[in-house]
This record gives sequence, structure tokens and C-alpha cells, in this order.
Amino acid sequence: MNILLLMGTLVIIALYTGRLFNKIKFPPITGYIIVGFILGNFHIFSSVVAEEFSGIVFYVNTIAISFLLFETGAELEKSSFKGGKKIIAIAFIQSLITFLLILVTFIMLFNFPLPISVLIAAIGIPTAPDIVLLTIRNDKARGRFVEILKEIVVIDDLIAELFFFILFPICKNILEHYQNPVNVIKFSLEEIIVSILLGIIAGFLFSLFSREFRQHRIPPFAGTIGFIILTIGVSILIKAHTIIVILIMGIIFSNTSKNREVVLNAIMQIDSILFILFLIVNGSALSFELLKETGLGGVAFISSRFMGKILGGITSSKTLQIKEIPPLSLGMSLLPQSTISIYFASHAKELLLTEGETIFAITMSGVIFFEILGAPLLSWTLRRKTHPPATGGKIATSSPS
Repeated sequence: MNILLLMGTLVIIALYTGRLFNKIKFPPITGYIIVGFILGNFHIFSSVVAEEFSGIVFYVNTIAISFLLFETGAELEKSSFKGGKKIIAIAFIQSLITFLLILVTFIMLFNFPLPISVLIAAIGIPTAPDIVLLTIRNDKARGRFVEILKEIVVIDDLIAELFFFILFPICKNILEHYQNPVNVIKFSLEEIIVSILLGIIAGFLFSLFSREFRQHRIPPFAGTIGFIILTIGVSILIKAHTIIVILIMGIIFSNTSKNREVVLNAIMQIDSILFILFLIVNGSALSFELLKETGLGGVAFISSRFMGKILGGITSSKTLQIKEIPPLSLGMSLLPQSTISIYFASHAKELLLTEGETIFAITMSGVIFFEILGAPLLSWTLRRKTHPPATGGKIATSSPS
């Protein structure tokens, strides 16, 4: 079977599977992952899929997540966070508690090496903005809590990206240069600094380039896709971290260009098919054998992340005393896990070899669990929060937009 026939067939199957899952109140991306998982675990498909996917996995993962990261960065305008410092503090506190709880669990209970435990903990931080926004839309939820939740989710993912892109080079270099701490510091700083600088330069250059989109001197769609892929290629060429480069590029662009909406509309024309392929490819890489090898690791990741989000929500909301945020409701609302986590896991798998396989299996088992359970729990929380019983207390709400 040729790769184009396979990819086209899988996208159509995944779309219908996603539609089915949406009808039974699950996020469509759960269906996409399950399509990949089935293909990768049944012998009639797995040998064909493994052979055809082997040459495209890196490109699908890198390009798909780059567009997602650019969109995330482009959302971070100076005026984006209406909730101010308290919302940022809430997001940071609950992210830190989740990170520390997962980290301690794997160091204390499983005696995992510190670099591996750190990466597993970082992968556990993100919340899925797509699931949160889809559930809010489907439930027609409104109010101040919903607005605050949307802001926290965006910041939560940004914090996860900052954690991962700073810690990954350090952990990678510790594993590769364990006997030489000087090399660890040297290589880590070089990679991070080069990546940040490239992201800043690319952001300013794209801001200038996007002026050509006015009056369609250059088609916005072709120009946007071309420039982002060019930036990915340059980052790979100079061995920078693509995830850092593209995220920084998006932030700089959104704050220096008047063409932000034009560019985001162009990306929306291609991102859905990229993410479907991304989820299928990574779902197919998760085998029953790999899950069995993790043993209790997957259960520990699920349990510690669950408790981390709940305790993080309770601690942050009580500490900062924002009355519109019930402590338990916040933690429950942050349980859906992000596609960013899948990329982090696949990135670790590609670059850390043996250790990466373990990280991938443990964290992907958590992603599947929280994809299935996260949306229903969020929906229950939103209904409880935005449609309280008659005997409940009053809640501050904002007028419908």
C-alpha cells in the first residue's frame, strides 16, 4: 500500500470515528488516537502501518506540533490575560504542585532516575485546551468561572512548554554526559539560548514578511505555511529545539504584527488534518506490549497527575481567594490532557532511545485515560458550576456574549 493511499484512508476513517465519539459525548481526538492504537496492535494492519509510517513519523510530529505551538504563542498578546496576576499565579501554583507530586511519586515509589522522573512530571502538566473549549461550547457554559478557566488553560499549557523546553535539554545532556557536569551545563545553555534567539529573529522576520499579505501581494495561506516550515527546517539544520523556536516565534509575531488574525485563519485551514495524522501516528506507536512493560508506571502517572491537579486547584484557589473559583471544580476542570503531552512524549521517545520508550508508554497511557475520562468530568463540573441547584449559593456570572 502506498503512503498517500494509507494516509487518505486513515484520515477519512478517523473523521467518522471522531464524529461517532462526539455523538456519545467524548472528544473526537479520543477516536483519532484509538484508530491509531487499533492499527498499531492488530497484526493484519500493524506490519503495513509500521513500514509505511517509519519514514514520516518525525515530520508529522514536528510539523503538527509546530503549528499548534505557533497558535499557542500567537494567542499570547499583551492584552490576552484579563484576569491579571492572580490568574497567572493560580495557573503556576497548580502546575507546580502537579509537577512535584508526579516527580516525587516516580523517584520515591519507583526509584526512577531524576532526569526521567523530571520529564514524566513535565509531560503531566498540560491541560487540553481543545477539549476544554469543545466541552464549554457543547454545554453552552457561561459565567466568570468559564472565562477564568479558559485563561488558566492557556497559561497552564505555556507553563508546561516552558518547563519542558528548559528541562528537556538539561535532562538529555545529563543522560548523555552524566560524568561531566560542565558539559551538561554547557550544552544545555547553548541549545536553549540558540533556540530562543532563533525564535525571536524568526518572529520579527515573519512580522515583516506578513505585511506582504495585505492586498494579497502574497497569498496568506501559502506564505504562512511556507515561512513556518522554513523556520522548522532552519531550527533542525542548526540543531536548535524546534518547540522553543516556534513558540517564541508565535509570541513575538503576535505582539509585533497587525496581521495576526489573517495568519491564524490561514493556519486553521491546515491544522485539523495535521493533528488527525499526528494522533493516528502516535496512537499506532502505543502497543499492548509497551503498556504491559510499564507495569504500575501508567497507574502511578494517572493517580499522581489526578491528585496533583485536584490538590493544585484546591491550594491555588484557596491561597488566592477568588470567590468565582470553587477549589474542587478548578482541579476537576484541568484533568483533560493535552496533545502537547503526546508531542512531548514522542519527542522524548525519538531522542532518548531506551529511556524515551519508557516515558512514552507511561505518559501515553495517562493521555488515553484522561482523554476518555477528562471530558465527562469537565462536563459534570461545568453543569454543576454554571447550573447550580436552587438551594446553592449565588455565583458571579458575566452576561452572554
